[in-house]
Amino acid sequence: MTILFLNSAKSWGGNERWMLQAARKLNEDHTVLLAYRNEVIGDRFSIPKFKFPFVSEADVYTLSQLIKLIHRHHIDVLIPTKRKDYVLAGLSARMTGRVNVLRLGIARKPEPGFFHRFVYSFLADGIIVNANSIRTELIEIPYMNPDQIRVIYNGIFYNEVENLAAQSGPDLPEFSFRVVSVGELSPRKGHDLAIRGFAEFINQHSWPDLKPGLIIIGGGPDEKRLKTLATELGIQNQVVLTGFVKNPYPIVAASDVFLMTSASEGISNALLEAMVLKVPAITTSGAGGAEEFMIQGETGWLIGNDIENDTARFLIEAYLNPELRKRIADRAREDVIARFDSDRMKLEIVEFLKFLISRHK
Repeated sequence: MTILFLNSAKSWGGNERWMLQAARKLNEDHTVLLAYRNEVIGDRFSIPKFKFPFVSEADVYTLSQLIKLIHRHHIDVLIPTKRKDYVLAGLSARMTGRVNVLRLGIARKPEPGFFHRFVYSFLADGIIVNANSIRTELIEIPYMNPDQIRVIYNGIFYNEVENLAAQSGPDLPEFSFRVVSVGELSPRKGHDLAIRGFAEFINQHSWPDLKPGLIIIGGGPDEKRLKTLATELGIQNQVVLTGFVKNPYPIVAASDVFLMTSASEGISNALLEAMVLKVPAITTSGAGGAEEFMIQGETGWLIGNDIENDTARFLIEAYLNPELRKRIADRAREDVIARFDSDRMKLEIVEFLKFLISRHK
């Protein structure tokens, strides 16, 4: 098969990380190309790549260039990974008789109405999601065909993650108990809840030897608001916003706990990679797919609806029980390596694409 990934993102995130991993695995046995918008994405790919404007869903120039690319390289399948790309990929696939497969990495339920039905039903031959919770939401929509939606868990390159973690990282303040969070600084990622929960953790107990720190890795529009919040809570010296870091793994590996308080996720690559690095994780159970594989108190901690208090409670438990942290981290690593295998991901993607191509013909 010849497969074209599309990504119009301006910044690097978990969605782009999945695309890089999937493209690398598929490229072992198939021809894989990339259509992208920004060099922060294109620079990480060694496969043939083509830069297009991706100005909007109605970008006629990008659409015409995609159609030429499809014919020139005999593309069989298009896999768009951002909402803007869904339309351009779908239109070019329909105009050339190719298969269009959307990839959704978070729980994002399409709204009712003609436009979403047009994008997710008429323009899409299939949808890849990375958690059963996302598929469950999608099949509740009347115009969705369950046969078109396939759950394929992410595949983790754990050896690569460990090698990157072994490199030297940036200089950061010394903390006796280090909590790390990774993700774009946007409201959806819920970093404000992480900061509030961390502040509650500090306020609930006072240990003379405790010097905790919360390190948030990522850039985005919420940076100023999050800094203001930390100052208002009186913990500005214990909250570090690093901005975008190309290699976050040394920071993650040197941390005592990984914290994710996102409101909407599938199964986060950042979460899985922290678990591979033996960093015990605290994450929101309602965010998406974490509750599909994490066992409460055995492979991590799942936060309920009371995010701030649950975060504080689990941080206290983690801080007071280093042996429990190690036991959870060891078992979580074993589970992730067994369940989120990159070869298994590749085989399941190929099987699904071949099924869609045969049905399309």
